[in-house]
Amino acid sequence: MRRMIGLAALLLAGQSTAQSAAAPGAPLRPGEIALHIVARGEVTTRADRITLSVSVNGGGRTLPEARASADAGVARLTAALISVGVDRASIVAPVGTRLSFDDPIERSAAMVQALADGNISGGRVAQRTTATTLRVTVPDRATLDRAMQVMAAQEGVSSPTPKPMLRDEAAARHAAVAAAMARARHDADDYAEPLGLKVTRITAVANSTGLVDGGEVFTRIVNEFQDKTAEPDAVTTRATAAVDFVLAPR
Repeated sequence: MRRMIGLAALLLAGQSTAQSAAAPGAPLRPGEIALHIVARGEVTTRADRITLSVSVNGGGRTLPEARASADAGVARLTAALISVGVDRASIVAPVGTRLSFDDPIERSAAMVQALADGNISGGRVAQRTTATTLRVTVPDRATLDRAMQVMAAQEGVSSPTPKPMLRDEAAARHAAVAAAMARARHDADDYAEPLGLKVTRITAVANSTGLVDGGEVFTRIVNEFQDKTAEPDAVTTRATAAVDFVLAPR
């Protein structure tokens, strides 16, 4: 496991891998060497919007009571968010499915308490709960911080994980690809120099990492962990370039 983590950390630190291989379809001239480089480019961009998926819970002895409790929670949260600068049009509710169910743990606890108090009717206490999901979008870190403080103070409101987003994802993608290609060329020069060679041409480019499926999955898991621990208003865009170079005598 430590070896896998070490390998993933090496890759995620922006390191490249290199190997000598014959470039398919590109015969080498006398004195030339084929070099295969896999490089990774990464750019971090300040998000221009941050979304939150917020769950507001309500409870009651009956389903209508539970729904009314959740609706009241939504109204309170909406008003509080607007008061700290969140645009009303950026608060959308409900999003997805409203869940309604019996909570067996709470029901059992309520029954025990009712029996202890001698206050039970019909031998059963029902507890109903509902959850309504809101989608909240804020434009910047300052508004996000205020919104998170408001949600933390609201009863029955979950603590959401901010999701930073970009309106122009293509520009960030292009920058990451350019960084990967530049890193590949830089590393190719590093390999060529001690051999007394120079890079003369590129014969192939691909976006494959060359890793086995398990390695790719593990790399994605580590990437997701890094994203979750990054700044809440930072978007990290990654690209990989597998480049076949040809080295020749200087």
